[in-house]
Amino acid sequence: MQLHSIQTGHKDLIHDIQYNFFGNRACTVSSDQVIKVWNTSTGQNDRQKWELIDSWKAHDASVLKVCWAHPEFGQLIASCSFDRTVKIWEEQDDESSPSQKRWKIVGTLSEDFFAIQDLQFAPNHLGLKLAVVGENGMLRIYEALDVVNVGKWALM
Repeated sequence: MQLHSIQTGHKDLIHDIQYNFFGNRACTVSSDQVIKVWNTSTGQNDRQKWELIDSWKAHDASVLKVCWAHPEFGQLIASCSFDRTVKIWEEQDDESSPSQKRWKIVGTLSEDFFAIQDLQFAPNHLGLKLAVVGENGMLRIYEALDVVNVGKWALM
């Protein structure tokens, strides 16, 4: 078995990597405050090849976690950080790749006092919901008020 590595280009510790629903994309997040999105394709000899499609400064502190929403809701990712925010990002198909503009921030959830340690979208049959947990141990579940316009979320 041959092992292959990918030079991510992150300038600091990588905290998380998550595949999308289909397994053909991945996101990495790091202490360098950057999110990177990767696509995969099959190269020669059926070897999987990863290509960076976008990279951007996403937060004002280390980015700890990232997750993909179910594709039923479009190309959405959520990220959380020591800066006490959760940001919801939506892919803009009309932007070139990589442009640092391909992923647009469409929503921000803020916590007043505690860093966000983890987050996860709910299974799609429950609707567009996002669970977040802060370093104080408090679990909060948010729901998008409109799954077409994902900029507004309500605490459940």
